Amino acid sequence: MAVPQQLVLSNGDRRKSLAAAMSCICLFGITVAVMSPLASLNLEARGVERTTIGLMAAVPALTLLATNPFIPALVRFFGFRRYIFGCIALQLLLVLLMPVFDSVPAWFILRGMMGAAVNGLFVASETWINSVAEEHSRGRVLAIYGTVLSGSFALGPLIIAFAGSDGFTPFLVIAGIILLAALPLLWTAQISPVIEGRPTFGVLSFLILAPTLVGAVFLAAFKEMSLSALLPVYGIQSGFAEGSAAALLTVGYVGSLLSQFPVGWLADRMDRYVLLICLTVVGLAGAVGLPFVMQAEGVLVWIYVGVWIGLSSGSYIVAMAIVGERFRGADLVAANSAFGFLWGMGSLTGPALSGAAMDVMGKDGFVVPIACVAGLYLLISVYRQAVRSKAGAPTPSS
Repeated sequence: MAVPQQLVLSNGDRRKSLAAAMSCICLFGITVAVMSPLASLNLEARGVERTTIGLMAAVPALTLLATNPFIPALVRFFGFRRYIFGCIALQLLLVLLMPVFDSVPAWFILRGMMGAAVNGLFVASETWINSVAEEHSRGRVLAIYGTVLSGSFALGPLIIAFAGSDGFTPFLVIAGIILLAALPLLWTAQISPVIEGRPTFGVLSFLILAPTLVGAVFLAAFKEMSLSALLPVYGIQSGFAEGSAAALLTVGYVGSLLSQFPVGWLADRMDRYVLLICLTVVGLAGAVGLPFVMQAEGVLVWIYVGVWIGLSSGSYIVAMAIVGERFRGADLVAANSAFGFLWGMGSLTGPALSGAAMDVMGKDGFVVPIACVAGLYLLISVYRQAVRSKAGAPTPSS
């Protein structure tokens, strides 16, 4: 099978193409960040049981897992750009249907379909960015991607503060944002990737093909979603006031924003596999040390949380840089689809295991699953790096 060629663009066209892809990833982040709390608040106001609300929050992740293996075939059937337009159009339709069909069973169906749509947009956007980025600046381009994604996650909940959670208004605002974010796609007919042929591996076989990358993405999702769900709870149980406990997570997000470009800069200047190992060491050490630092008073806790979460969150963009370096065309779509699948797995298992560990071991049990997964991945990545060093060079199967 011939190796797909890198998309050849002028510098101006490359910037336009990347801007359109970044717009898509911004749309993904805002939609994901606003729809889950919007649905939960709306259902809570209607008196729906919290168990049902929790189950509905998990539905998009379940449909993500179910639909990810089919994304490469869908991209091949519809074409790359039409597939993205289709995901956006479906997302827009579903948002507008939610206030119309506001029964709980209907919302389960709509939220499930929305999970498939936003996941397809996520995979396609990551593929687009990696296809257009040049190798010498790939890490920095992906750092911009990470910053845009983190910023869009932060902006999403502000829609609820502005438009509320009742009636048609918040859904119309989201629909307007979707249309606005889709506008840059109109001038990308000649500057978006063209994906041809079939991938040489499937989404599930990628799990065996690239264990280092598989572990990096799973660990990133496992830690990220555990922190998002339970760090404020851990802060309260450690003696923090409710506002301060919630602010711990905000500090972590700020640390992630500030660390993206330094990590991307390093990814362009050193062995990316070694950088993954270094970031994993930071993540493991941070998890082990957190219970001791939480006993301290003053600014140390805030600096520690910001640095730990910020640096360890960089492992995802480093893994993306490696994928962009090693794979092209349909194989890149399949690899990014596998990333989405792994993110869904980590999102489902991380909060569940960390929460269970807190019930069994007390509040400090929160960090035990994170530390265990990080430690296991560190052993795997060090072993794989030793194998690569002995072989003399990394290969796509690394």
